[in-house]
Amino acid sequence: MAKENETHEGASRMVDKAQDAVGAAVGKTSASIGGGTTKGFVKNAALSDMYEIEAAELAIRRTASPPIVKLAEQMIDDHGKASAELKRTVAALDDVDAPPARLDERRQGMIDNLEAAPDEEFDKSYLDQQYAAHDEAVTLFRNYSEHGDEPKLKAFASETLPVLERHLSHVQELRG
Repeated sequence: MAKENETHEGASRMVDKAQDAVGAAVGKTSASIGGGTTKGFVKNAALSDMYEIEAAELAIRRTASPPIVKLAEQMIDDHGKASAELKRTVAALDDVDAPPARLDERRQGMIDNLEAAPDEEFDKSYLDQQYAAHDEAVTLFRNYSEHGDEPKLKAFASETLPVLERHLSHVQELRG
């Protein structure tokens, strides 16, 4: 019975990792294609911030690694600021929908997979997800800053992009 549970848990982890990999590819494609529209940008920027904050809060609770705690704290701070600025910017615009209030299915699945990660795999899973999420966010923000049609949101994207690029670089360093 124990061997069967071990096999099931291993298979379940492989499915979670595959789901994260597919989600990363879908996210990068979505950021490339839909990120140029105001509606797509606002939605995905807000979802990105929500995911980053929730994943970071989970990392602080789960990791024993001081560098990952520091990264997670930075994510909460920077993405909290970006989220607040996005909401302020959108509120000042007439015909732009408010950002979503909760995670979409893809990002919630990433959080669920992170929660399910065994302790010994948590840090790697968190960093792998952070790499994928920031690669997607950099694509989204770069695309909108170059091709977006709402000047105030383009400015927001341009101002936020260097922070996301620093996050991506930091995550790459921690991944080794």
